[in-house]
Amino acid sequence: MEIAILNCDKVDRDLAAKYGEYGDMFVTTLSERQTGLKFTHYDALHRQLPDEQKYFDGYIITGSRHNSYDNDPWIIELIEWVRSADRLKKHVAGICFGHQLIARALGATVKKSEKGWGLGSTTVQLQHRPDWLNEMPQQLKLWVSHQDQVQNCPPQCQVIAKSDFCPIFMLAKQSHIFTVQGHPEFIESYTEVLLEKRRPFLTSQQYNKAKQSLKTQVDSSVVLDWILAMFAQNAPNAGQN
Repeated sequence: MEIAILNCDKVDRDLAAKYGEYGDMFVTTLSERQTGLKFTHYDALHRQLPDEQKYFDGYIITGSRHNSYDNDPWIIELIEWVRSADRLKKHVAGICFGHQLIARALGATVKKSEKGWGLGSTTVQLQHRPDWLNEMPQQLKLWVSHQDQVQNCPPQCQVIAKSDFCPIFMLAKQSHIFTVQGHPEFIESYTEVLLEKRRPFLTSQQYNKAKQSLKTQVDSSVVLDWILAMFAQNAPNAGQN
């Protein structure tokens, strides 16, 4: 299975040395779920995007510290790429910033949430089963690090999961687009580092709640498997080692 990763940011240099870039995190975590995967990286932040003529079984749009509702040239170009991918029914997964940008590209509004930061782990309730899955649990726990949120469900999409804090936590469009506000590619120690970096912007109550949530076992592997299952629709032999 061939996967393109559209990197939308750089990890802080001191952290990248230990944890890698966002694309590296996906290479590590997805490769732990399935062998034989091939990855190609694109620097979307610097306006490098996959050519329509180049075939991939799936595309991943990563997280970013940037705002998906801004109109920087690279963001506008990425939005247009998503719209083209949607028309062509390319299989695209969006993570955090990628979730928000895809939602914007498909017609939703994204803005900074009045609820503030979502940090640590969160529990979401599953609402609808995506077309490519045979079954799904009633709830999931995932790592989060965000303060922007999708405000409404884009046309022709479904809300797959929600929480009280983030009502539009997962989205899907038919069998070719899946997005999630959480970070299935993160590990606990990296999530904790991000929490400590944001501590000056949090109340004691917010920090303590997020810190306590780090002790929770999350379901990242479930979401990673969902992404691979969506991509596997294009690669029927992808699950064979």
